[in-house]
Amino acid sequence: MRIADQDCGLLFKRGSLKKILGPGFYFVPGAEIEAHRRRGRFSSTEVDIALLEKAQDAAEYLEFKDVEEGYICLVFEDGLYRECLKAGRYAYWKGLHKYQFILADITQPHIESHIKRDWLRTPGVVEWVHAFVVKNFEKGALFINRTFQGLLEPGDYAYWKCPDAVEVNTCDLRIQQLDVSGQELLSKDKVTLRINFTCQVQAMDPEKLLRESVNPMQQLYTALQLSLREYTGGFTLDELLENRDKIGSTVLNHVRDEARRIGYELLSAGARDIILPGDIREIMNRVLIAEKQAQANIIQRREETASTRSLMNTAKLMENNPTLLRLKELESMEKIIEKVKEIKLMGGGSLLEQLGSLLPGPSEPADPK
Repeated sequence: MRIADQDCGLLFKRGSLKKILGPGFYFVPGAEIEAHRRRGRFSSTEVDIALLEKAQDAAEYLEFKDVEEGYICLVFEDGLYRECLKAGRYAYWKGLHKYQFILADITQPHIESHIKRDWLRTPGVVEWVHAFVVKNFEKGALFINRTFQGLLEPGDYAYWKCPDAVEVNTCDLRIQQLDVSGQELLSKDKVTLRINFTCQVQAMDPEKLLRESVNPMQQLYTALQLSLREYTGGFTLDELLENRDKIGSTVLNHVRDEARRIGYELLSAGARDIILPGDIREIMNRVLIAEKQAQANIIQRREETASTRSLMNTAKLMENNPTLLRLKELESMEKIIEKVKEIKLMGGGSLLEQLGSLLPGPSEPADPK
């Protein structure tokens, strides 16, 4: 039997493995030779690794590798990653290719420095890795076995999947908007109203937020809600409407210390809407209409008074100046003539004389007819 240069043979006699054969020609009566490609990991369901290691010349053609419990082994062939081995005993063919074995301890979460990050993404290895991402606008908190280990800066993090539970929680450092909407509140004069309140918040103490608070945003929401309710109950409806611009600053100052205790900083706040019940809104609309009507009446009376005063002054001037009175009469006549379509002259006299006869002279009383 001929064994090619890229192969090796297993020599069996009476079913028992006796020897590892290299390339060449062999004639062994009463024996069986099983050829195997001399590359990679030895794989056979019929031959146990322990029996293979005891065969003659096994050390010349095979390299044996033990992987202990709690470790994985990264195998490289001629400098290139080939596969990942779990705990067990393995054999690799020698001679044609060079193999490198790198052990990794997976009994603890932290990955050793000699394990390159690129290797963690390869098939067979990635299944053993917990991967976490802390974005550029976040801070992360590392917990191992539910115990806080420290804060993480933005970046990619990887840990072995080991018996110790690994968890990374993140906190958003960007400015966020928190809305307290549709809160039904009672004013001092027992009027029910709804206020839509909004504020801008930013995380200032990530460690406190991630370690000491459960649902911190909900805690801040509740603090704002209670402060808004307390503020509204201290003023009447008219006072609230008149000082609506002060609601935001008052609530902001009242809740700021509580927000810092949680881990947030309040930047700004304000009442977006104040919504009144339908009947109250209708009453206020009627009051507003009445106020505007009263203002319109005052303005109208003021204009009438000014007009009357102007007529009185004009009358005094005409009383003492007949020429001015005559000019006023002619001006009135001009306005009347503008509306006349045609004029018929009867009898003698000029047009101006007949028109003048329609008006009394300066010293004549007007004809009552």
